[in-house]
Amino acid sequence: MYEKCDELLESFPADYVEDDYLEKINGMGGLGVPLNIFLYQEVQRLQFVIAKSRRGLQLTQQSIRGEISITAEISSTIDAIFDARVPPAWTHNAGGDEISWICPTLGLWF
Repeated sequence: MYEKCDELLESFPADYVEDDYLEKINGMGGLGVPLNIFLYQEVQRLQFVIAKSRRGLQLTQQSIRGEISITAEISSTIDAIFDARVPPAWTHNAGGDEISWICPTLGLWF
């Protein structure tokens, strides 16, 4: 499981730096264009999912090393990754709202 977490962490894209993509959006007409507003919101949402997923994998590795206690979220992440499913914490927030795309397998989600 630890090695699988390493493999997944290596395949994550780099973080989106808000100043960089905002500058690019401004070059395409700025936030006065409705489609650019949508693009801006989607990049923010994607960055949130990347950060949340990356942090979940890091916490999972810390719990495997015995550095932190296993929580219910970490336990469900371990179970889901073992079964090649997307962990629920990566697709839904605590209120049950969808925060990322839904895919049947972890490979398709990546």
